[in-house]
Amino acid sequence: MKVSDVMRTPVTTVEPKETVHIAEGIMALGGFRHLPVVVDGELVGIVTDRDLLRAPAVLTHLHGIDDTRAAGRALRVEDLMSKPVVTVGPETALAEAADVMLRKGLGSLPVLERGSLVAILTRSDIMRGVARSGAESADVAGLSGTQRRRCPQSALRVIAP
Repeated sequence: MKVSDVMRTPVTTVEPKETVHIAEGIMALGGFRHLPVVVDGELVGIVTDRDLLRAPAVLTHLHGIDDTRAAGRALRVEDLMSKPVVTVGPETALAEAADVMLRKGLGSLPVLERGSLVAILTRSDIMRGVARSGAESADVAGLSGTQRRRCPQSALRVIAP
């Protein structure tokens, strides 16, 4: 299975000069936790829900202000974003991408094709791919949907190629 089999498109992005408040709103409305940061279509960073939790501490450090509400309005995405960004290509093996995420403690990987951001891969996408792969293995083994639901996943790995 490849990254392209489970990656999410289109990708919602933000610019580095946007406020943290705007980034929080985009993430809340979109229901996601990872937001690639782009300038003129080029990936320059990524901001996550964990980065946003650091906003008050960063504001205090940079400006001596200790106000959570002010942090969202005063800080820019570029103040919190992670860079450089670890990326993968759409043809990368899903297992390889999962390994990178585990080793580096990442919740997502932007997907680049010929230098352009085309998608994002999250832990949830990988889990969906694994679940789909298990269902396909059960189909290959000749099990019906009802039998698959009754059969533990560990058994499916044993009986399916």
